[in-house]
Amino acid sequence: MLHNLKVVITCLALFFFSFNANATDLSKGIKAVEEDRITDAFKILKPLADRGNIDAAFHLAQAIDKAIVLRSMGDGLEAYSYFLKKLNLLEMAAFGRHEQAALQLALIHLSQSSVKNKLVPRDVTRAKFWLEKASEFGNQQAKNWLDSVSEASALAGDYSCTSSQHTELKPDGSIQKFYPVKFKFSWVLPKNMDREVIWIHENEQLMMGGTLHEIEYLPADKYNLDAISFKLYRPTDEDRRNNNPEINAGGVFKKGLLYLNYTSSFEFIKSTTVVIADCYKL
Repeated sequence: MLHNLKVVITCLALFFFSFNANATDLSKGIKAVEEDRITDAFKILKPLADRGNIDAAFHLAQAIDKAIVLRSMGDGLEAYSYFLKKLNLLEMAAFGRHEQAALQLALIHLSQSSVKNKLVPRDVTRAKFWLEKASEFGNQQAKNWLDSVSEASALAGDYSCTSSQHTELKPDGSIQKFYPVKFKFSWVLPKNMDREVIWIHENEQLMMGGTLHEIEYLPADKYNLDAISFKLYRPTDEDRRNNNPEINAGGVFKKGLLYLNYTSSFEFIKSTTVVIADCYKL
């Protein structure tokens, strides 16, 4: 009986010693990340993450994020491979009910970004999944964002618009105003594309008629739900990098109001056209 009691006490002592050691190492690892000592952070946090410590996995993901930013990381493929490791670590932490990890995953999938010129497309379905998880774990911010994403997704469809203002500004300062124009636009996610787009239907009375725009972002919280911006779609990575200065177009959709601008610097048609229109969903 006494022997068994000694064994139990020894096991408990080893457990608490190991727990305290892990907590100390975790604190050291977090401090290394905060101080941008990336190599030290990797050495401390990776063994903990490998043993299933979700806090270590989360902070190791932050260390990788800083490594991508602070270092050249060689070529784009190397940086992208580290980005995938970061996603795996965040998923490990999120499945362990780490709410900040789940929230970060949602934000990554909500935004369209690039890692060393390699496009990381937006995935609203995955974003909603992780927002639901973070909300389930008790994160109020995630719940607010989940509500706004669900509502924003419902905005997709066809719209009919009538312009209330339609003006053209010439380089010489002259302004030409036009009569109200009726036109349509569609908000869709084409099967052959990785992003949502707004298509301004062809209209000979409208300078920006026939143009395609990509949604720049979905609102981050329910208070900004009614303000969604978009810019002229560039079909290739090279087009996006060059950002052809001869045509610049975009706008904002807010509470049924559509704000459009179209600037052309072509020699034969230098002007800026601005349209404000009242729109309703068909």
